[in-house]
Amino acid sequence: MNIISLYDGLCPPAMHKANRYSLSEALSANDVKFTAIAGVHANSLNLWSIAKGHFPSLPCYVLLDDGQWVEWHWHFSLPKDAVKSSTQDADSDNLPPAALAQTAASSKAMASTEASAASKESKESAPSASVAPVPEPAAASAAPVAPASSDTPAKEGEHKVDVQACTPKANDAVSDKVINQRDFEIFKRFSWGEKEWQQAERFFEQQLDWAQQQGIANPALLKRFETARRHGKQAAELIAEMRQRLKSDDEQVVRAWLEKARGHMANRAIKASLLKLDKEVAFIQRKKKQRQALKKQPFVVDLPTIYHGNGVHPHAIRQLQPSASWTMLIDEGGEQFGLDASQLSLSDKSLGRAVALLVPEHATLPPLAMKTHSTDLDAMQVQALVKTILAQPVGVFGAQVNDDLLSGSWLGSIEQLVRWVLLLLPVKGPTKVQVLIEQRGDYSAQQADLRALADVIESQLVALLPDRFGGLRLSFAVVDKQHPHNGYVDAIAHLWSTPTREKKQILAHTGWQHHCLLQNSKMPAIERLYRRVLEGELPEPAAWLDACTSAPEESEASLLHDVLAQTARRAQQQPAVLSAYLAQVQQRIRERTIAPGQLVTALQWLQAQLPKEQWPLSLACVLESSSLVAENHLGLFDADRVAALQHQAEQLAEEDAQLACQLMLRLASSCTNNYQFGQVSQVVSSWLRRPVETVGLLNRGKLLSTEGQLLAFQGQHALALSHFDDAIATFERLSDPVERRRQVQQSWHYRAVTLLAQGEPQAANEVQGLVKLALGDQMPRAMKQLAESGFEHQYLHYLVMRALVQFPVLQDMRQSYLANQDSWDMEPTHPWMLIQAYRGWMLAEAKQTEQATLCFEHAIAACQAHTASPILLWMGHCLAALGQSLGLAISVPSSAQPLPAVFPQVSLPQLARAESNKVRFGVLEQLLPFNFH
Repeated sequence: MNIISLYDGLCPPAMHKANRYSLSEALSANDVKFTAIAGVHANSLNLWSIAKGHFPSLPCYVLLDDGQWVEWHWHFSLPKDAVKSSTQDADSDNLPPAALAQTAASSKAMASTEASAASKESKESAPSASVAPVPEPAAASAAPVAPASSDTPAKEGEHKVDVQACTPKANDAVSDKVINQRDFEIFKRFSWGEKEWQQAERFFEQQLDWAQQQGIANPALLKRFETARRHGKQAAELIAEMRQRLKSDDEQVVRAWLEKARGHMANRAIKASLLKLDKEVAFIQRKKKQRQALKKQPFVVDLPTIYHGNGVHPHAIRQLQPSASWTMLIDEGGEQFGLDASQLSLSDKSLGRAVALLVPEHATLPPLAMKTHSTDLDAMQVQALVKTILAQPVGVFGAQVNDDLLSGSWLGSIEQLVRWVLLLLPVKGPTKVQVLIEQRGDYSAQQADLRALADVIESQLVALLPDRFGGLRLSFAVVDKQHPHNGYVDAIAHLWSTPTREKKQILAHTGWQHHCLLQNSKMPAIERLYRRVLEGELPEPAAWLDACTSAPEESEASLLHDVLAQTARRAQQQPAVLSAYLAQVQQRIRERTIAPGQLVTALQWLQAQLPKEQWPLSLACVLESSSLVAENHLGLFDADRVAALQHQAEQLAEEDAQLACQLMLRLASSCTNNYQFGQVSQVVSSWLRRPVETVGLLNRGKLLSTEGQLLAFQGQHALALSHFDDAIATFERLSDPVERRRQVQQSWHYRAVTLLAQGEPQAANEVQGLVKLALGDQMPRAMKQLAESGFEHQYLHYLVMRALVQFPVLQDMRQSYLANQDSWDMEPTHPWMLIQAYRGWMLAEAKQTEQATLCFEHAIAACQAHTASPILLWMGHCLAALGQSLGLAISVPSSAQPLPAVFPQVSLPQLARAESNKVRFGVLEQLLPFNFH
């Protein structure tokens, strides 16, 4: 069968309601040379989409009411009264032999045209692999059948197919100007470089299809297009070579080399290369002037320090207030947007990145007076753009192609970015979002029409959550660099992908990286959670906990709060589900893979689902114990609560001694936040006297480790080391290999900190051993991993920072770590304040005063953000004194309330005046003992 005519009336009953499926099945099951659709109706666009999806290079024809076949494009609107109704008799599956012969002839003509367009020969050639020879119908095999003329009468019940109407004809309306433009576009796209050739080849194929559809695909035109492609590749190769030569030769030498190439290269390839040379030279000269200006007047960052004490950046989209109207400006950085991008490292300049700047209607971004491209601006000009952005209540969101946005194409990455921004967007009532995308490749401001993309995203979101997105109205437009606001988002994308020192400083002050500009984020997992919950299913425990850990970063109008609320309503009547969620929390606590603030959110959610009095004592103790983990990391201490929980632990001891011991261990950690080291040591010693069969082997090891820590806090380092050794020996007897390794490694950490407190040279070796155990033997690579790491290695991170400052013998490790400072991240909880302070310490010693000051300011601000934590407020004062001792301009933090008397405030001035690291560490051991510094 060489032509298919489908419409509702001819579909089998099982397919009657699914035209998309019926056409797809028919196309797949038959040898189709071109597709004709009769009976177009409301779902005609779906039919067209399926046809073009199966055969993108073949034209699609529609049978009109007057019997004429016309080619159908997606933007071509058919007159309603000109289309065969599905209730009319249009049974083209039963065409008589004569009509089938006409169809076959038409198909053969189409196949012949395609074959000639794909061949470089002007004579007959074999059909291409994708187009099989057209078999003649049996009724017409005896003799050739001439095409029917338009005045040939059709027999009753037949539809006349005008073969001449179906066969493409030369279009006299196609002017030389149009052909010249397409010829130039082919040349230009291939001249952009080898990385763009895949997209250029796609464009080239489109031009061949266009020529065929216009009936002008003659050998001369095809040869002309082939020549444009070849010349474009020549230009790309010349430009690549020219750029390499410019690194070692001056402009005149490179220009002479290009002129010499005229003898064996196309003139337009030479011309394009010379124009590119002019631009490259101008760019180099402009950058040279900028560097000279910096020498005369060094660049100074003049931006407010953006700190997010609660872990949420004020420009995170989830922190924005709802607006009835938004403008989303999108730009990209890097070059690689294909599937190969998954193999690139985060530091690769070619890695594709997409950035969205979301502007609500109540924000005011002043229009830029002229075309603004940050590549052409110096650091001061870029900083001015950033300062304007920071002063406005706008949202910033960016992601990278090797993970979050991996989709195989630039437009696919943009579509994913837009969808995520809309999912994160606080929506309340009818909302209009205009998406403005900076032009790229095939998508220009003059040509691109993305209405279909807007419809697809809008319909997907409405299907996901009708009540939330039913009032969403989405529109897309492609803009060029002349747009008055494009320069702002261009500046953000430029900062994220530019490695110059000044631009890095600007980006560091914004705080966007890792918080608004994401690397390896949890967005795909969160999106899967949305879909699961909104489809009526309860999330798996791990997905639920991920949602809870993300909730503090969301505004109250965000979708995630809706999802968690729906989960709560469904889980309240299912105690087994709540128990599974609690077990997930406990597992993450044991693995130390959950941040304290995230833990609090999960526990509050759990406690809200069932009244506390309905929980058995054992379950209540589990919740209290888990809550103490979070509170301890936040440095909280409540004497009354500690006393109440001690009584609860004693009540539970006979019923469940192991659970009671766990609660007591949490209480011991809580008391250290108030420097009650001696009192707690007595309680721990009493539990150590109980048989191991009662408390369990794991708790026995933890009791020994806790006693060792309490001794180290009190300066009894030798006795503390003995307890840590006993704890390690106990943990080695555990049968669970994962738990055994985790507990042993943690005890080795405590042991190494104790050796650091003693100033023992052996500590340097132990720290190196722990790094190799966790990150491998290649130390430069391990330091790079540590510099890029987050929560998962935070305690090792802290330990290494302290050792790098304390021991000059680790200089190589220090240099490797400092070389990766662009990848440094910071969390708002302990021990990140100390990590950041030690970074500042190393930078101060490296004479990077500005960056060192910024690190100390961030560390102190993180401490001060925890106003309910006396120990962290005290730590902030100590870090300020430390920074002052290093010669940094650090101001003493202010406190709304006086610090508790248990803290040795009298020694602070001694730290501020310290002139050597030995003195500094000695005073720190008094102010912040053991692992508090």
